[in-house]
Amino acid sequence: MIEHPALMPYVERYAGLRCEPLVIQLYLETGSQLAGYDPLYLDNLLARCVVNEATGWEGLPPENGQEGYLLPVPLTRLWVDPRGYPLWAATPFQPAEGAEGDVQYWHKRRQSGRWTGTKKGTFTIAPTKGRWMERRVPVPTVVAPYWEATCAGNPREIARLLEPLRYVGKRRAVGLGAVHHWEIDAAPEGFALVHEGRLTRPLPALAVELLDGLQPEEAPAPVGWTPPQWKASLWAPGWWPGTAVTHDWFADLAGVDGRNL
Repeated sequence: MIEHPALMPYVERYAGLRCEPLVIQLYLETGSQLAGYDPLYLDNLLARCVVNEATGWEGLPPENGQEGYLLPVPLTRLWVDPRGYPLWAATPFQPAEGAEGDVQYWHKRRQSGRWTGTKKGTFTIAPTKGRWMERRVPVPTVVAPYWEATCAGNPREIARLLEPLRYVGKRRAVGLGAVHHWEIDAAPEGFALVHEGRLTRPLPALAVELLDGLQPEEAPAPVGWTPPQWKASLWAPGWWPGTAVTHDWFADLAGVDGRNL
């Protein structure tokens, strides 16, 4: 794990921060959609806000190798893996009832020949093959009344970090993910990893004991569970949000003497 000097003051300050169960709602500008194949992770979003503030929006240097940065966030830490990476008490943002899905397309057009010479010295660009071929890339989008995530964190610090954000998600340059405002309220109950029989956030298999006797019904698969979730070297076998869980009856029987059954 890489510890960047600019982030260490946040690590120290957040260690003693008071946290409470929260509901965070994201409202986009009218007609704006959230784009991308992956959900918007609250812990990753907060980590990015901390990095932006700590580095003056310059970002962190590229990592050397497979290790990632220690990214502090104002959330409750549920668990730490053997490498030291934390599992935070935060869910991805989910669209509210009434959401509608759509698909937008990103087009890469063939460049003009005067800008793109070929290895043979000619300027005839093929639009159907090779480096300069045209592409039509689908990007799923969702429009919803609002998006909602739950967490256990510090409401004032979370509100302060989110306030400067004007866009979230992908394809921001064309107006997708335009933020109107955030709403942060106390949750009616504590943060939960399971809601209505399904996982609320990614969970690595090594942390399955956090489910208190519940067991995911699917086999573990590679999952991004700690910020940044896109970094493949930090993935681990586990389960995605929405995975159904059931009571682990075998765990209950593990300590029972078979002669008394």
